Amino acid sequence: MPVDYFISYTSADKTWAEWIGWVLEEAGATVRLQAWDFAPGSNFVLEMQRAASAHRTIAVLSPDYLTSRFAAPEWAAAFAQDLEGLSRRLVPVRVRDCALEGMLRTIVHIDLVGLDEAAARKQLSDGLGAKRGKPDRAPPFPGTALAGPGAGNPKAFPGTSPGSTVASLTTPEPDMDWYLTLSRQRGTKPRCPFASVEGCPRYYQSLSLLGQAGSTKIPADEEDRLKAIWEKSDLWPRTDEGATSVSLFDSRPSIFSNFCPEVSYDRFHLFASGLCRYADKIDIGFAHQELGRAGVPGTNWQWAWASINPMHFTECPVYSPLTHRESLPAGTGAGKNELEPAEALDEKPAELMTLKPNFHGIGIDLKEVGRRIRRRFKTP
Repeated sequence: MPVDYFISYTSADKTWAEWIGWVLEEAGATVRLQAWDFAPGSNFVLEMQRAASAHRTIAVLSPDYLTSRFAAPEWAAAFAQDLEGLSRRLVPVRVRDCALEGMLRTIVHIDLVGLDEAAARKQLSDGLGAKRGKPDRAPPFPGTALAGPGAGNPKAFPGTSPGSTVASLTTPEPDMDWYLTLSRQRGTKPRCPFASVEGCPRYYQSLSLLGQAGSTKIPADEEDRLKAIWEKSDLWPRTDEGATSVSLFDSRPSIFSNFCPEVSYDRFHLFASGLCRYADKIDIGFAHQELGRAGVPGTNWQWAWASINPMHFTECPVYSPLTHRESLPAGTGAGKNELEPAEALDEKPAELMTLKPNFHGIGIDLKEVGRRIRRRFKTP
């Protein structure tokens, strides 16, 4: 079974290679290292072949490494498997001053030169975990400051202390409370009034793609009917500009882009237009380690996702055009689509139960249940 990391190094940098291997295994990763794993009597060539199948190769960069005839094929094998660097199969780590040339210059490296142990551990962890380099505090204005009365160093923001690398401190938890609070603040319906396969092309597109990615599928004849209707709609080009998509990584749906937040909530319990999973168990391990240190609750979205893009339905690019349309495309069975005041809608009868292709199949309108109870006991 392939290990997480193969550490490629020369004998001159053995201590660095062992230190890196130790730090990685402390974090829960599996490592193959010549000094530890190539036992006497084993076939060196076959051991190297097995090592080359690791998910990632760390090249320990130094002047000795760059001039070694044996090191070059090791990093080149990883480079050849991931020419665009999308899977980060080759991760160079510079441990001594050296000038990178040729192909190695094109690959972003982790630099440990001149760092103390604590800083080097953090640099290695952040680099392998692919965390964004955005600082936690606003950078100082780089232009010329105008001096005035009382001018001086601004006071530091009294909130989160510098050094935190947990994104959840700035990204909200887009759960139902968050969503309903925004709806109240914006004076809108609690949930999107167009959230159905016949009411919104983005909703239909999102639900259809989830079916292809392993969730419950829309029945084939219904899928064909809806697709034909929406492709004739004047809203389809707008939807297609930022098309909903699902990207696979290692045959697993990993990146969900331009999704309807209502569909995302039904499937993932997060109102978001974009969700990105961690690349692999290595990234998950590093992320969980940091989240644990920061005391982030286990219910926070970051335990499952590398990044998300929270969205309220009023921010959806299709919402505004839908509110100003005279009607939906012929064949959807929907009529006039303009929003009406909440008071007027409360007086209109509605169906108690609806059957439509969604994750739950049957929906019950609790608000309509309440209306009918009030009407039943209303004093004449």
